[in-house]
Amino acid sequence: MMIILTICRKLTINVELSKRLFAYFCLIFFGSLVADFTPLLIKTFIPIRIHKNHLLNVWFVKIGWFWVWLLLVPFVHLTAKIIQLTPAEEDGAEYIQEYTKVKLSVSVSKAQAESAKQQSWYQEIANFFQSQHFFRLLISTVLFFTSTSIFTWYEEATSMCSISSINIKEDCIRSHHRWSGFDISGHAFLLLFSNLIILEECGIMKGWESFGERLSSQQYYFKKTFKLDEPQYVAFQKYNMYIRGLFMCLTLLSLLWDFMLFQTVLFYHTLVQKFVAFVWAIGLWFLPSRIIFKSQMY
Repeated sequence: MMIILTICRKLTINVELSKRLFAYFCLIFFGSLVADFTPLLIKTFIPIRIHKNHLLNVWFVKIGWFWVWLLLVPFVHLTAKIIQLTPAEEDGAEYIQEYTKVKLSVSVSKAQAESAKQQSWYQEIANFFQSQHFFRLLISTVLFFTSTSIFTWYEEATSMCSISSINIKEDCIRSHHRWSGFDISGHAFLLLFSNLIILEECGIMKGWESFGERLSSQQYYFKKTFKLDEPQYVAFQKYNMYIRGLFMCLTLLSLLWDFMLFQTVLFYHTLVQKFVAFVWAIGLWFLPSRIIFKSQMY
């Protein structure tokens, strides 16, 4: 497990974002130049081409934001749930008093306990949807769908058929004519923007294992001194396996996004269309993560 986690970190969060952005820029700029002016060279030396109807494109890229949310929402929720717990030693006697009251409170019936547990579960979900972490993901989602809508609108506004009498794209293609316009690469935008969001949110995993070791030391002291469990340690032990599993899945998704970006750069769209998508993705990632929500990260 530790070897796998180390590999995941080296492939994702251990790479400086500035270096990754530079690599993306070089891939899009120089890769697109080669693809635009020497397509035969690409076909000769790149044998694998993912077509539009390929499984990876249909079931992953086209619904890419669904996979990002499916993995990021529980990952952010569980890590935030642990991080935001107040360490026991910072609460001192007041914490001990309150914790002891709960431990010595009158026991309730099984039905009441189950009801309280269910209510707590609903409350926990409700609290997450009201938290700054969910709001951060929500803003990214709004920016993503707004951008794709703008791309679609702009393509329609600038597109036309080679036969002026036809104004509908489907009819133009069906009649074997050429439908042309400025189609900003939605694939490049999705792959870049969502990958940067993933890497930003996964940054917490850099010191995750050492954080767990510190909690283990706190638990030993707390158990020996007060005969009570340290709450952060309990939560860490409860959710750590889920967090590790989600981080591994996010790493695989990030690698898949990089591979599909490589395919998009070499086989689809023009240099200008992909470069506009690159600048747009970087701008929308930088604005929330580095300016608006910088103080709200873990």
